[in-house]
Amino acid sequence: MNPPFLADELSNFNTTPVPTKTLANMFSPVSQGLNLVPLSFFEMEPNARDPYFQEWNVALQKVVAGVVSVEGAYVGSKGTKIEFSRPVNVPKPGPGVIQDRRLWTRFAAGTYVENGGYSSYHAFQGKVEIKSWRGMSWLASYAFAKSIDNLSGDTQGFQAQNPDNNNGEKGVSDYDVKHRFVLSGNYALPFGRSGSGIVARVIQGWELGSIVTLQTGQPFSPGISTDTANTGTSLRPDRIGKGTVGQRALARDFDPDAFRAPAQFTYGNSGRNILYARGFKNWDFITLRNFRIRERMGLQFRGEFFNFTNTPRFGGPVSNIQSGTVGRILSAGEPRDVQFGLKLTF
Repeated sequence: MNPPFLADELSNFNTTPVPTKTLANMFSPVSQGLNLVPLSFFEMEPNARDPYFQEWNVALQKVVAGVVSVEGAYVGSKGTKIEFSRPVNVPKPGPGVIQDRRLWTRFAAGTYVENGGYSSYHAFQGKVEIKSWRGMSWLASYAFAKSIDNLSGDTQGFQAQNPDNNNGEKGVSDYDVKHRFVLSGNYALPFGRSGSGIVARVIQGWELGSIVTLQTGQPFSPGISTDTANTGTSLRPDRIGKGTVGQRALARDFDPDAFRAPAQFTYGNSGRNILYARGFKNWDFITLRNFRIRERMGLQFRGEFFNFTNTPRFGGPVSNIQSGTVGRILSAGEPRDVQFGLKLTF
């Protein structure tokens, strides 16, 4: 006996500016166009086990000169029997109408939620910290890491190219970042602390703050727009070269010639998340001045500069190898943003 499944009627979205659906007309009669064939379906493994995660770490810490704290750590984790949405009722690659070649021809492709997912994470994490020394506080952290799984690209199913091979989706996680460095600090300027004249009043009470982030890019998968396998699940091309270029340019961020459309009625052999997008550099800067008005009342002026150096943070390249703009970068993040503010405390 098969487990029960759930069917959804997706035509009843009440999203017009003036809602038109009411309890009286929410569900149309079958005779008025409710199409239930072929119907997609959703199943769950009847004997599914609870997923579990294991985490471990070891760290060494040393305080130098009573001021600087240095720490190095190895961090690891492993996920087992994680929920994985696998496409089912998908035909084998071959010729002919897809619907006629399904195992259950009265249904479209469905989703089967099972415990086929797994993940692993390993990282070296380092940290150097100065909590308070002569008005300065600094924290520098660095991580060298790798995350692997077979499910971070799984979005409500239909993301596995070959439904019969969960391991075919094994690759670095969508959120994998090899290197990440962050330096943050705050410095209360010492000028004018002991003075009482006009110059001292102008230069005293200032603080500077900064956050610098350096990070390598996240992975992506070159893709195709045609269903070469004739299954409805073709996702990736054949890989015939490395795919990287010696000198990246906005018009050619990776090498499209290293990929080609698969032969008819076959899946592409290219793996998931085999290339990395560009990393980014960012510097956020803040300057502030505290004014004492009364014993319990103060005024703070703040000037905040996000992306202070106006360094572009480029988006990922067009990854569809059959697109006319393949390999090009067509987007970027926010430019420099400056804002000023006053805050009254009492």
